[in-house]
Amino acid sequence: MRYTQITSASNPKIKEALDIKNKRSKYKHTAFIIEGPHLVEMALASGNKISTAFFTDSFRAKKDGQKILRQLSIKSNKNNPPSPPRKFPHPPFAKGGQGGIKEGVPGGFSGEIFEVTEQIMRKLADTEAPQGIIATASYAEKNLEEIRFKSVPLIVAVDGVQEPGNLGTIIRTSDAAGADAVIILKGTCDVFMQKTIRATAGSIFNIPIIYTGTDKFLDWLKSNGIRLLATALDSGKSIFDTGLKKPAAFVFGNEAHGVSSEIKRKADLLLKIPIYGKAESLNVSASVAVCLYETLRQRKTT
Repeated sequence: MRYTQITSASNPKIKEALDIKNKRSKYKHTAFIIEGPHLVEMALASGNKISTAFFTDSFRAKKDGQKILRQLSIKSNKNNPPSPPRKFPHPPFAKGGQGGIKEGVPGGFSGEIFEVTEQIMRKLADTEAPQGIIATASYAEKNLEEIRFKSVPLIVAVDGVQEPGNLGTIIRTSDAAGADAVIILKGTCDVFMQKTIRATAGSIFNIPIIYTGTDKFLDWLKSNGIRLLATALDSGKSIFDTGLKKPAAFVFGNEAHGVSSEIKRKADLLLKIPIYGKAESLNVSASVAVCLYETLRQRKTT
């Protein structure tokens, strides 16, 4: 199959993708860039909306690349009726032009598939060694009332986490542990930064992620009978001495300062993870893993 080809960074589609990458888009809170074949495949499998896909000729030459491009094309054909090839106003590969075309494909999955040069791919990518495919995607905003509990409620909330890699790992760990949702409270870094997306390893497509205010979150917990368990850096009860079989929402705070004073005041219980060596504390994403898997251990123990 042949695809529309773009050879200039001045092309409107490239500019739009760069705006999303640099958070200048009007959709900056829900639109984001996914990079690499693994994330593109996971986005397709999860049903999330991919707007536009960009790939290089070297990516298409790979067996896995051909497979993913076929998947994109199938989605494209299912979601949109056939349309004639689109042509940009400049001839193919014209100097200063916006890219030529080989042949269009139907607009798809709600957008289109473009072949781009290696130089453009490097411009779009956030990594030093791009994997040959990038897509723009959007995340359907959800609210607290849409959360569906798998069994005994288990919620993870982040309150001011600043490092994108930490946030992405928290989302990945929450997914692995079977948590029902990840709640993003005020002061937390952007979920849809490329570094965060990569750190989720695709889990961003598997678990509900919800932005909400602290007051609304606390009211929702109360109405659903869920305890608020806040992690504390220097006080609280050891998690290993705490019963965790009842519905619970763990709140994890800023890497340096912990949870906010409001969360501390309103928590049903403050918890800490004992430190037995000389380290001052655990990384916040490691703390999430300890808390969630201790909860699972207790809940699976009869």
